[in-house]
Amino acid sequence: MKTAPTLVSACLLGSRCRYDGASKPVGLTGVEKTLPVCPEVMAGFGVPRPAIERGVDGRVRILSTGQDVTAELVRASANIVALAQKAGVTEAVLKARSPSCGSRQIKRGGQVVNGSGVLTDALQQAGIAVRSEEEIA
Repeated sequence: MKTAPTLVSACLLGSRCRYDGASKPVGLTGVEKTLPVCPEVMAGFGVPRPAIERGVDGRVRILSTGQDVTAELVRASANIVALAQKAGVTEAVLKARSPSCGSRQIKRGGQVVNGSGVLTDALQQAGIAVRSEEEIA
């Protein structure tokens, strides 16, 4: 039986794709095949890039300018969902507290608050289970 890959935030696998040009590699015990993605890079935001935040209204804005980048992130997330479905993905491990990948909490105004990222919302709506790297450690 063929094992479906697990969708994983690329920064967790060592890719230097975070907003600050860094990565956050973790050991993913029990994950055999991965499909790495970074929704912010796929949205065309670049590396490094200004920090973004998801507001109470669900919109995503660049912190330094207030520019709304929600549409770009929603479009990238939809593309990732399509890619995941084509690959048979049933679960994802995404970066905790990210405005795009956070699964239980995100950062808002420098504080950790309950909420989820744009990609997490899209994956869950498609029936794909999402956990953070902290939940599998």
